[in-house]
Order: sequence, then C-alpha cells, then structure tokens
Amino acid sequence: MAEDKEQRRIVQPDLSDVTPTDTGQSGTNGDGSAPRRVRRRMSPEHIRRIKRRRRNRRILIAVLVVLLAIAAWAGALAYSAFKTKSELEQAVSAASVSQKKLASGDSAAVKKGLGDFSAHVDAAYRQTSSSLWKPAELIPYYGSDVKAVREAVSIMEDVSNNAVPKLAESADSLSLKGIGMSNGTISLGSLGAAAQNLTDANKTINDAAINLGNIDGTHIPQLTNALDSAKNKVATLADAVDLAQRIANAAPSMLGLGSDDGSEQSGKRTYIVLAQNNAELRSTGGIAGSWGKLTIDQGKITLEDFAPYGGLPRQVDAFEMTDSEKSFFGNDYLMYPQNVTADPDFPRTGELAAAMWKQEKGEDVDGVISMDPYFLQGLLKVTGGFRSVSGVDVTGDNAAQLLLHQVYLDLPDQESQDAFFGVVAGEAFQHILGSLDGKNSALMKTVTKSVNDGHFMVWSSHEGDQQYIDGTPLAGGLQKNPSKPQIGLYFNDGTMGKADWYLKRETSVKESSVNADGSRTYTVHVKVTNTMTAQEATTLPPLVRGYSDQTTGTERHGEIATVMYLFAPADGRLVDWKFTGASAGDGDFDTVTLYDDLTAGVKGFTLQPGESIEMTVHVQASATAGGTSAVLRQTPLIERTDW
Repeated sequence: MAEDKEQRRIVQPDLSDVTPTDTGQSGTNGDGSAPRRVRRRMSPEHIRRIKRRRRNRRILIAVLVVLLAIAAWAGALAYSAFKTKSELEQAVSAASVSQKKLASGDSAAVKKGLGDFSAHVDAAYRQTSSSLWKPAELIPYYGSDVKAVREAVSIMEDVSNNAVPKLAESADSLSLKGIGMSNGTISLGSLGAAAQNLTDANKTINDAAINLGNIDGTHIPQLTNALDSAKNKVATLADAVDLAQRIANAAPSMLGLGSDDGSEQSGKRTYIVLAQNNAELRSTGGIAGSWGKLTIDQGKITLEDFAPYGGLPRQVDAFEMTDSEKSFFGNDYLMYPQNVTADPDFPRTGELAAAMWKQEKGEDVDGVISMDPYFLQGLLKVTGGFRSVSGVDVTGDNAAQLLLHQVYLDLPDQESQDAFFGVVAGEAFQHILGSLDGKNSALMKTVTKSVNDGHFMVWSSHEGDQQYIDGTPLAGGLQKNPSKPQIGLYFNDGTMGKADWYLKRETSVKESSVNADGSRTYTVHVKVTNTMTAQEATTLPPLVRGYSDQTTGTERHGEIATVMYLFAPADGRLVDWKFTGASAGDGDFDTVTLYDDLTAGVKGFTLQPGESIEMTVHVQASATAGGTSAVLRQTPLIERTDW
C-alpha cells in the first residue's frame, strides 16, 4: 500500500532559485537529512531584463490609457463638431425663413424665425466654447480649421445676443401690412420708430459679415461649405438690415411724414422727376426727355404735368463742370438739359438738374427722382393697364415698347412725340398711384427689381437724407469704396436719334484669378450688336435713324454711333483688353484715363445694321476688397422680348 502511494506521487520540477549544498552525495546531506537549498545570485543583466520588462509593461499600460483617452476625446469632439454643424445649418435655415416671411408681412413668423436662429446659434456656441475644442486648435494641419469654426460661431453668437433682439423688437414695424400705398398716399406705419433699433442691429451684423468674410476656408470640404453658407446668409442679412435702417432713417422726412404722434412734421417735399428715354442712351439710362414736378406732403403724392426738356435753359456757363466731365463729355454737353444724364454718377446728375430747375423756375427742390418706361411697365404689371386719352391701351407688357419706339412710328414730328411721351408717362403715374391698394408686397418686389436694374434712382438735396441713400443702388452713384468693388459699364449715344431700341447688349463678368496680394481679377466680356435690318435702315423715320449732322439735317442710314466707358473698381485697374469685330480699329481703347479718381477706358464705335463689336477686358479689384465679389453696374438694358 505504501508502495502504491509512492508510485502515485507526482514529481514536480524544481523551479526555485535554490541549489542543494555540495556534499559529495546526491540527494542527501551527510547526516542523511534533506539537502539545504541556497538562493542563487542573479546576474546584473538578468536584473536589468526584469526591470525592463516591468517598465515596458507600465509604459504600454500608460500608452493604452492615453490612446483610450484620446479616442474618447476625439469621439466626443467629432460628435460635438457634428452637433455644431447641424446647429449652424438650422440657424441658416431659420434666418432664411425670417427673410422670406418678412417679405410676406408675417411679423409673427419673422419673430419665430429669429428666435430659432438665436437658439441654434446659442447651441452651437455651447459646443464650441466647451473644453473639448480649445486643445484641438493645437492639432497640426487641422488646428486652423477648429479655430476657424470657433471664431465663426463666436461671431454669430454676437449677432444672436446683440442684433437679433433688436430685430425682433422691430419686426412689427417692418411688416408690409403697415407699409404701402393707398389712394395715392404712402404710409410707413411705425417704421420710423424702429430706426434706432435697426441702426444698432445693422452695425453689429455688418461687423459680423466683415469678420466672417475674413475667415479663411478649411481643409474639410463639408466644413468649408457650412462656413460659406453661414457667411453668405449673414452677408445677405447684413444687406437687408442695412437697407431697412436706411429706409427707416430717411423715408419719413423724404416723404413729408412727421413722427408717429404727429408732433414733429418735417414738411412738404418737392422733387423733380426725370423721365429717361432709353431709346437714346445716356450713362444712367437715356436722355432726360421729360421733366415733371412731384410734391409729397404727409405721404400724399401730387404730380404735375410732364414737360419736354426744351423749356429749360441752355446756358452752360451757369453750371460749373468738373475737369472729368469736360474731358469725357465735352465742354458743351450741358448746353442741352436732356444730357444731364450723361454723367454715370446720378448724385451729380441730381445736382445739375436741380441747378437747371432753379435757374429756370426760381425754385429750390428737395431732390431729383429718375424713372424710365421699364419702371412704369413693371408697376403696370402690378396695377393693371389703362387706356390713355389718346386712345392707346398702355399695359404691363407694352408700355416700354410704346414709349420707346412705337410712338416714333405713329406720330409725325418731334413735338407731338414729346407731348405723347410726357402725357402717357404722367397718366401712367397717376393710374399707378390710385391702383396700388392692397398690393404692397408686389409693389415692393417690383420697385426693388427696378432699383437693382437701374430703372429708378433718387437723389436728395438734404445731406441728412442723402447719407442714407449713398452707396445703395437707389443712389445710382459711382462706388468710391475699394472694399465694395464695382465695375462700371456705361454708354452714351452719338446717333442723335432713337436707334438704341435696336442696340442689343450682352455682358458677362467672371472671376478669373486670385492674385498673390489677395486681390481678384475678373474677365469682363461685352458684345454690342446693331440688330436693325437693311430694310429698316431705309424705312424708319429720320428721328429714329438719327442724324450725322443735326445742324445740316444730314440723316443716318441705319448706323448707330456709341461711346462706351468701362470703369475699374476703386483702387483697381484695367489689366489688359482686346476689341474685335466691326469698328474695333486696332483693338485698343481710344483712351484710358481717370474719372473722379476711377480708372476708365473709353471706346467710340459705329455699327452698321447687323454688325457687332466685342470687348474682353481683365479688370483687377483692390486687395482691400478681399473675398468680396465685384458687381457690375451698367447703363440699364433695353429689354426686348423679341431678342
């Protein structure tokens, strides 16, 4: 039994660091007892290996902990970035809704949209101001992206805190339900009372638009797109609020309105109305063929009869011309009052027209209003047409064609043509004034389009009012601010007829490069075509075809003579240019010079029926403009439906 137990005993290997004492006998000491075990001394190398293994384990554990922490932080940051992007997109959407609802007069929806905008911006700001984001700015390559997002959200948070509340307070005042025209009287509701709030909000939003524009793009396309969307929306909002505050500040006094309680009446205002005839081109539209007098008292509009320009003085000495005007238009261009619109700077046109009126009528005016048949036609689309005392139906489809062309085919002499133009223009205006009740939204859209297209302009002789008009399309002025690049394209007719009804113009402006200094270069392409047929060149009345020498009465035979001016943006330049086609000559400008400190190229050309001339010019804007795209301001187009 003992043997069985001995046989079942499991012999395990000895793994301890001990060795038996050396007795000369294997397995026992000299006295027969079990051998005494002695710990073996480890070598230094062995100890170093053990310590190294332990240290490596600790480092590995630490690295794993750090990696797990970074992964957790990166995951949290990624989720926060996703939330931020989502909140910004919803903020942009809310802002868009507010603008659309404002146009429809739904002030409650405007307030809700503004509230939603603030809520989403605030939520985005909470994300980017958390402790997750600041360290991310130190990440190589992508750190600048993180910084860009944080800056953008911070800027929008400023808008949310300091501009949106003031806009919300002004929402009711901006509603079109209280702004409009009824029975020939303009009402602004409580718009004037919102002027200060709108002015304050405008400063905040304008600063935000500038600061956002200075933020560069990112390395992540989706992020760049989100930032660009926010930039564009804030820029659009800035333009809208700027326009609103300008109207709120200037309109009450310009319309002869007092304060809401009627305690401070600003008095009656008197304006000259210039009816421009686009069939004989001038820089801001056409010749000032008819002049009228308009008064506004407490919003009530009264228009006296239009009269041809012939009753005004032809004494150039009475008006001090600038060197630029003499150089571009000749010393005697103001001998004829209809040429007052040859200057592309409408504020200057207003000053000259007011001076002419003063000399002839002995009356000071508060400003000058310019309109053309396309403006009247747009309004007639809103109100519906009317039948003139002459028996002609004037509508929202034919007013321009009737006043700019048909009248010269139907009536035999200039006196009757001028009279018809003046009578119909006056009738149209009176009809419009009495037919706009309840059409405020359509009215605003039509006027806005006409202003942007150059068919309607206003100049005020009161500096306090004009300061709010300057710099807007309504002013029709030359842009002298390098940060707002404007390319100017203007035309003056030399045909001495109404042949520009046949002058077709096609224009395009495309950004072609960004230069090392941050400035941008644009490619401007212009094609001008004389669409008159050979038959029309021989059958049209002389007043349409024009005269090569009005003194001798030498008639033209279909050729259209024109002078074209291309203005570079302020502090910009015309880089290079090329003319091709008929009357292109050597392909060069006739001259490149300065007009009121703006670089301008001048080209005169004469086109026979069917001929075209094309111009391609590279125009460089100022580096001050940064990423702001250049806009093209041009002499209003002839808008024919058969082209």
